[in-house]
Amino acid sequence: MTDKPLALSRLSTYRAQFMGLAILWTMLYHAVLVLPKWMLPFVGVKTLGIVGVDIFFLLSGLGLSFSWKSDPQALAFWRKRFARVVPVFWFFVSLSLLKKTLESGLVPLDVGRFIGLDFFFGGNLDRWFVPSIMLCYLMFPLLAGLARRVGPAFTLLGCSGLAWCLSVLLIGTPMQHLQIFTVRLPAFCLGMYAGHVLAYKQRALWLERPMFVYGSLLLGMVMWLALQSLVKASVGWRYGLWWYPTVILAYPLCQLWGLTLSQLRSRTEVLQAWLARLGGDSLEIYLTHAFVFSFAVYMPYKASSFNPGRVPEYLFYSVLSIWLAPRAARLVDARFGLKSS
Repeated sequence: MTDKPLALSRLSTYRAQFMGLAILWTMLYHAVLVLPKWMLPFVGVKTLGIVGVDIFFLLSGLGLSFSWKSDPQALAFWRKRFARVVPVFWFFVSLSLLKKTLESGLVPLDVGRFIGLDFFFGGNLDRWFVPSIMLCYLMFPLLAGLARRVGPAFTLLGCSGLAWCLSVLLIGTPMQHLQIFTVRLPAFCLGMYAGHVLAYKQRALWLERPMFVYGSLLLGMVMWLALQSLVKASVGWRYGLWWYPTVILAYPLCQLWGLTLSQLRSRTEVLQAWLARLGGDSLEIYLTHAFVFSFAVYMPYKASSFNPGRVPEYLFYSVLSIWLAPRAARLVDARFGLKSS
């Protein structure tokens, strides 16, 4: 199976490296850089960095399937997953609330940030991924049981269809901000499907077919380019159109990354080890960069047709985030006595 150019098992083999690449891409996307048209290829790569979150959902579903197979008990599963996420999440929520206190003061509703209510009911997209993925953790035992009962393929199709129907129903409602999560649920379900297939040594040949992988890549890119060139930004955000092509792109991009990493493995061992280390710290890096990047608003640079001064600025923020993240994890681990891995 691993000898195939597009073997599904590469998602598991290079999962940590994929997560490392995804967090770097996510930080690039969040960098507030206004660049000239002659840098269009780089601008395109930066703009498409939104797909990094879809890759995290995909790989999270994959990893959870393996964890569930090793210990299919809901309480133990939840305890392990939330112990991994909640302390470090609360640490950065506390830092953000301290910052808000110094700037403008707190309101009683700010306490809801500790359980993600600011995202679910307030539309605050700062660190929205964490409460979203915790909701996925809560749903996973039900989805895993459904996969065992009716099969992973029907679970994938049914849950993905329901998620996208819900996304359409949210349009124009006070809860439309939830689309940023609901549209991406099919990526999580696909990861769960792939993990189930691999963990239980089943087959999913359609996921390994070049026609499916390259066809999905082409479809996603055509959709993305069409949206970028033909649809006004306000319309795209109003209907949540930007996220559909990135969900489609997440899996084929991982397959192409896996193919590249496997072919260059002997020449990129140091790079791949570094990417794997970033992937292991990706949650902490995500939370750290969300906090560190927030200080950019205090810098003197202004948005213009070209703001090159922000390139080294955001490079510094990114390096600082990568350096601080594992140290924050160790601090939290020492305080709560929990393992961060």
